[in-house]
Amino acid sequence: MLDVLLADGPLEAVWQSRQRVAWHGGELSVVSREGLISLKLEAGRPQDLADVQRLSEVHRG
Repeated sequence: MLDVLLADGPLEAVWQSRQRVAWHGGELSVVSREGLISLKLEAGRPQDLADVQRLSEVHRG
């Protein structure tokens, strides 16, 4: 999954806790699984909610 966002307000904490990862000679910012779930719940679109369900299932194993 790839999401692009502008973080402000309550989502700023998710952005501040991001990890930087080397990728194809550059750098990519990646949020945690918990952060991604927070972002998707905030968006609330059907696909985002389906993604949250899948992320929760994968985490439970």
